[in-house]
Amino acid sequence: MSSGATRLSFDGALRLDDMTGSGTAELALPDAAVLEPLVNADLHGKLAGTATIEASAKGQNGKLLLTAEGLGGHGYEVSSATLSATAQRDLGA
Repeated sequence: MSSGATRLSFDGALRLDDMTGSGTAELALPDAAVLEPLVNADLHGKLAGTATIEASAKGQNGKLLLTAEGLGGHGYEVSSATLSATAQRDLGA
């Protein structure tokens, strides 16, 4: 089975005993068509994503960056798009 990904990586470490640590995960899909079974739709274009998480005794921070080029399906297409999201949770919140 092939994922179609040209880049799939994780760099970092997470301690399972206290859930602290940090890391970055990256995924690059040169052809979004590999996601068709997941979304049950015809897709084309390029997708890339990076997720970063930091967890400490003080709380957690997460960042997500998604980019797309020529992403489309069902007669619609976006030439380029970027989604950036950040979440933070302080311990005890």
